[in-house]
Amino acid sequence: MTAPLISECVHRWTEICILRLWIHVLDEIAYSFDYHSSQKEDYAPKIKFFIEQSASNVLTLQDLKNLTHLSQAHIFRVFKKAYGTTPFQYYAYVRVQKAKSMIYNTSMSISEIAEYLGFTSTQNFCRVFKKVDGCSPSTYRVHQKLNEPSQDTLSQTGEL
Repeated sequence: MTAPLISECVHRWTEICILRLWIHVLDEIAYSFDYHSSQKEDYAPKIKFFIEQSASNVLTLQDLKNLTHLSQAHIFRVFKKAYGTTPFQYYAYVRVQKAKSMIYNTSMSISEIAEYLGFTSTQNFCRVFKKVDGCSPSTYRVHQKLNEPSQDTLSQTGEL
């Protein structure tokens, strides 16, 4: 290599290093802005309410970012600090609670409930339900039926 070519390579390498440094500085400024703006507005309850209203829909990270205008890391940090869980763990919990209510109060099949709640498949719904609740939706339905008081029991206790 000739001296001018080496000099040009060193110059380009220096420019790249300076650009990377600026990107890092701008990222830190953006993080600081996110941090300070989230101190003024408590985003956690806003995210929680949005998740609860989205139980029958597919929720994406982009939905949460559009809602708060925060970065992914900051959304997770704010929510976990407030509630001790991530937004998507809470979303799974909310959906399973809604599913449990539907299992108990309707005659819908497990696959109909999964479809209603926006799960991609019945298998995915069952996997999430079991992870959150510790049993499958079918097992939950059977246990609810076994624990449900009969008409005779209700009439004897005067609840009918």
